[in-house]
Amino acid sequence: MTAVRDATDSPARITTDTVGRRRRVGEPAAAVVGRSRDPARDLLRSTMREHRADLRGLAAWSLLEAVPAVVSGLAVAKAVDDGFLGGRP
Repeated sequence: MTAVRDATDSPARITTDTVGRRRRVGEPAAAVVGRSRDPARDLLRSTMREHRADLRGLAAWSLLEAVPAVVSGLAVAKAVDDGFLGGRP
């Protein structure tokens, strides 16, 4: 009696898809762990991972630049609430 081999007994054949991701033959592209189907999203994520310190600096600088706009907006809102809405022009 001979043993019947199925797909799970054979060594997995690996292929590379159009954007360079490695996966098993017959495996859907979305089954690759940690990867999306969108190559642009993968590129953006990998670039962001490589430049985390730069992104933190950019976020900090953006918050610092927003402070004057927030302060002046709060000042105008207080002036409107206290003055014009209080009956004093």
